[in-house]
Amino acid sequence: MINRLVLCVVFIGYSVNGQVIDTRICSTFSTNTTECQSGDKALPTSDYPGEIDIDTVKTLFRDRTAIKKACKSENKAKYRAAAVCIANSYRHCADNDFKTLIPTGEKYGEAIDLVCDNEETADHILNCLSDSYIDCTANKVARGSYTTSVDRSKPFSDHKEYYCGVAQIEEECARDDIDVQECLDTGTYDKFVELRNILRPTACGASAVIFTASLLFVSLIASFFH
Repeated sequence: MINRLVLCVVFIGYSVNGQVIDTRICSTFSTNTTECQSGDKALPTSDYPGEIDIDTVKTLFRDRTAIKKACKSENKAKYRAAAVCIANSYRHCADNDFKTLIPTGEKYGEAIDLVCDNEETADHILNCLSDSYIDCTANKVARGSYTTSVDRSKPFSDHKEYYCGVAQIEEECARDDIDVQECLDTGTYDKFVELRNILRPTACGASAVIFTASLLFVSLIASFFH
């Protein structure tokens, strides 16, 4: 459970699971998902022989092959449009509270633009966020009692604490892990922060709990004098 949770948050940002957003009982979702990629909106069948779904959209940012395919010049516009449409349909299935834990389709579109404009950077980020970073997040998730997700019976405040808490752990490990900081150069780290902030739900605050690389450098220098 810990490793799956870590991977869900590592790059895409935030993911509300089926225990609270059950698309099986959202009567419009399946139809909308199909309509989002039908007719002149259909994705090229050479790369997408079947439909994409919300899980495809949510996991795009941690899958090198999926990023490369989605960002092809002949695919990107239609993939982006389908992703925006599907994400908005998914968000429509949530009540008012849970909508604040789900990025809008437009935010997913922005994130796709950022990743496609910076494919090499995205690949480098995925290379850096491994090993000690995964161990850091797994340890903090376990110590913070985040290993079991919250079920539907709990108040929204518990869900917010869980999803935003796990996200904060991921951000702290990216900010603090020595190996990650040695691996990521200034520009790459800033792109990671930018992506996290694009996909940050309103329930979790305005910006990620991460220093930009320049602020991180200042904070490290300052730490030598304390």
